[in-house]
Amino acid sequence: MMTHMFSRLAQLLAKKQRQVYWLPIVLLMVAFGCKILSPAHYARWIQEDGVLESIQLLCFLLTTYMSIRVSLHLLSMTRYMAGLLWGLFALACLFISMEEISWGQRFFEIQPAVDKTVNLQGETNLHNHKHLQIWFLFGYLLIGLVGSVGIKVFRQLHWLLPSPTLLWYFLPVFLFYLHLLIGAGIASDYGIQWLVPARSLLHPQLLLYKDQEVIEVLLGLGFFMHACFVYADLKWRAS
Repeated sequence: MMTHMFSRLAQLLAKKQRQVYWLPIVLLMVAFGCKILSPAHYARWIQEDGVLESIQLLCFLLTTYMSIRVSLHLLSMTRYMAGLLWGLFALACLFISMEEISWGQRFFEIQPAVDKTVNLQGETNLHNHKHLQIWFLFGYLLIGLVGSVGIKVFRQLHWLLPSPTLLWYFLPVFLFYLHLLIGAGIASDYGIQWLVPARSLLHPQLLLYKDQEVIEVLLGLGFFMHACFVYADLKWRAS
C-alpha cells in the first residue's frame, strides 16, 4: 500500500515539472516576506525544533525511503554500482535527518555533558562541532553546486544527478553557504559588517545564520523531488 502510494506520488511529481520548478521561488518569497513583515513569527519558524526544522526532518526521512526504493529497483535491474550509490545516498539522508534533531537528544530530553567550546550548541551532533563545521559548510557548497549545474556537465548521469527542473532547490543552497563562508571568514576579518550574517533571530540585518533553516528545507525538498523523478523514470522505462 505504502509503496503504491509513493509510486503514484513520484509519477505525479514527474508530470508536474513546471509547478515543481516554481515551488521553491514561491517558498522563498513567502519565507522572506514573513521575515520582513512579521519577524517575530519568522523567528519562531526558524528556531530549534521549530516548524522548518520539523519539515526538514520529514523531507529527509521521505527521501531516505524513496532512495531505498530507487536503490532496490536498480539492483533488480542488475545495475549494481548505481544501486549501491543510491543506497549510500539513502544512508546520507538518514544521517542528515538524525543530525537535524541531534539524534533525538531534545526529544528524549537527554542532557549529555558536551562542552560548548567543542560543540557550538552543546549537543550530540557533528555539524556543530567546532572543528568539523567548516567541512560541513564546504559539503553544502559542493551539494548546491553539483545539484545546480552537475547535470549540465555530466548529462549521462541523469539517473544520479538532479534534473535542471530542480535548479532552484539547489542554487540557493550554494549561494547561501558561499555567503556564510565569505561572511564568517574574509568579511568579518576586514570588518565588513553588512556582509556578516547576524546570529540574533530578531536582528534587523537582512541575512541571519538561522536563515539556513529555510535553505535546508529547499534542499530536503530538492532531494525528495530528485528521488521521485528518478524512481518515476525507472518505473516508466521498466513498463
